[in-house]
Amino acid sequence: MVNVSSAVGSLSVNVTVPLVYPQNNILLVYFDDMGVEQCGKYDAVFGSAGYAATEAELLTRGIYANMPNLDAFHATSVQFIQAHSQPVCSPTRAGFYSGRYGFRTGTGSLITTDRLTGGVGNKCHTFGLDVATPTSGNYVNRREYTLAEVARNAGYKSGFFGKWHLGLWKLDASTDSKNTDESGTLPNGTAYTATGWDHLDAVGKWDHWWSIFRNPSSKPQPYSGNNPYGSYGVANGAGQNGGYYARTKGDTATTLYNGSANYLEKLKIQKAIAWMNDPANHPFVCVVAFNLPHAPFHDTTLAGYTVRSVYTSLMADPDTDIRAWAYYGSMREAADVEFGNLMNGITASIKAKTDIFVTADNGTEQGINQGAYDQTDGKGTPTMGEFVNLLQGRAKGTIYNMGSWVPLWVSGPSVKGTIPRTCSLPVDVHVDLFESFRHLMHVNYTGVAGNQTKDGASIVPALGNALHGIDSHTKKHCHVEYFKPNGDPDDVEDQGLATTDFRDERAYIRYIRTVDGYSGTAAGLYKFIRALDPATGIRTDSFYRIATSAGSPSGSDWDEQTNIIADGTYAGQLAIVKAAAEALWAQA
Repeated sequence: MVNVSSAVGSLSVNVTVPLVYPQNNILLVYFDDMGVEQCGKYDAVFGSAGYAATEAELLTRGIYANMPNLDAFHATSVQFIQAHSQPVCSPTRAGFYSGRYGFRTGTGSLITTDRLTGGVGNKCHTFGLDVATPTSGNYVNRREYTLAEVARNAGYKSGFFGKWHLGLWKLDASTDSKNTDESGTLPNGTAYTATGWDHLDAVGKWDHWWSIFRNPSSKPQPYSGNNPYGSYGVANGAGQNGGYYARTKGDTATTLYNGSANYLEKLKIQKAIAWMNDPANHPFVCVVAFNLPHAPFHDTTLAGYTVRSVYTSLMADPDTDIRAWAYYGSMREAADVEFGNLMNGITASIKAKTDIFVTADNGTEQGINQGAYDQTDGKGTPTMGEFVNLLQGRAKGTIYNMGSWVPLWVSGPSVKGTIPRTCSLPVDVHVDLFESFRHLMHVNYTGVAGNQTKDGASIVPALGNALHGIDSHTKKHCHVEYFKPNGDPDDVEDQGLATTDFRDERAYIRYIRTVDGYSGTAAGLYKFIRALDPATGIRTDSFYRIATSAGSPSGSDWDEQTNIIADGTYAGQLAIVKAAAEALWAQA
């Protein structure tokens, strides 16, 4: 509120005028399985600590894909150099749409029925719903207050386009036409209810959506008459969930799209553009969740994209990792084309009123980086540099840096000051973006959905817009976790699971800097890890300095090769980070 004083003759009048905030649109775009090491515009962040070649050479050799549209977006943005996701798809997405860590939502690993075998099925869980007892098929509502509900309370419309991956399903090999919950029994005898397409309505609460429910399971094949490749029970056998020409839902009925013109990502972008350009949907919060460049890895020239020979020449290589890397390169370049179509398809007047956030859901698969290494090994200039942890299994699916370190760019009317520029603020790209969107929409939580604990901190102040000053604060930490089965991570051992069926790993990343009140030596970004060894049931701790005080990996142990937990030099930093981590984890 602003107090305005005015004098009229001898009469003094005080008027309280409410602040009027702009209702900018909000667009979240995220790619699937694309860590920072895949992005040429993060090359300068790594410097000599990363690839042992120039950005231009790496682009020529295909280590960096040709992504001119992302490069152009970078030029208008704030680039966050310490942004972290969760290690796999579902937990990051749950945080995007709830603003809460996985130990609160119960989403610590992939939500998928085909992983609920043996003891893991004793706690069958899907985002927003949970089994009341291990032997019951009755779901209880965990009642998440979702991003779409925040939007509705602010007078915004909400739209979702793309991969959901937050509910269970039951495959229908013939039509996949049902829009209702279905019941079934897991291999261990546990009853469950599979929430199908209606999960986006009942739990997601979206005003409008157009979605492929989970990952495509097959790659596109050349079109041949009535061959709807990738569809249920047709080209790839009963039980397949569709490929990049896949069954989707969100129009008038479940629709099977096929043919290169109906490549999944092309359709997704077209649907999103049409919805955002409709004035009836303004102001909006829109999510475009790419499937690219997630497996199944394939040649995107089949869908009409132009792909460089550095990739097409290796698509028949006898090394399976090199082949996957070549396909992945073509998929990254196709993703960039569709990102460009998205940016160019939104009308200029609407785009001028839209804050756009671009990130990824987790790091890159290990096999892709193995292929990149194999492709260059012995061929002249080495390009993997010090990315040795990518070859140690420390990629997607782990709590190590290359499993969670993702790009994040923000551009739009809320960005003020010099651009492009970098920001070293540690960002949880799931919960912090949820909070940032709430911040931009100026919605309070009081009295809503039981006033749930939200874990994010808004990054809007870092964008430099003083107008959006409410609840402004900075954040010093990120939290990465991976536990399965889904449910309560502290119940893992209590379920009597076979050792190969469960995991419980947590990482806490925190800045220790003078500006944050620390007066000791060796300031920087530190990472404390606590992991359960499934073979022994023993939890072990480790500690790493992963960035300098400026957030740079150069001059630090960013690839987590040296555990300093027993090094007394860092006792002060360890005490601070460990105490903060344990205080958070005690809430689980």
